[in-house]
Amino acid sequence: MHNVKKAKLKATLADETARAQERMAQEKFTPELVRAACMQAAQNGKTGCMIAPAEPVNVIDTATVKALLEWLKAEGLGHQWVFARDRPDGSDYPRLEVTWDAAAAPAGARSP
Repeated sequence: MHNVKKAKLKATLADETARAQERMAQEKFTPELVRAACMQAAQNGKTGCMIAPAEPVNVIDTATVKALLEWLKAEGLGHQWVFARDRPDGSDYPRLEVTWDAAAAPAGARSP
């Protein structure tokens, strides 16, 4: 075992955590993946879609999620973070709910 100072270990652990959070964000929170999930929800008659990381991890501050939120805004989609504590270990982590208003669709796009 190497002689690692506390500050060095702390920095190493923080870096590892940030890399893992970014990787997890890229697995669920890219525009392409969110578009597909929302399209599936819309085809099932829903006006919202919940996106959750594969593990109970906070990915809000990742570059991937920040870029996604800009994309959602540009697409006119609403969003909110929903915090849940539904894991057996009591983990509290955020999930992203993406919403749209079906009534706002152009008249030609709606069925009577």
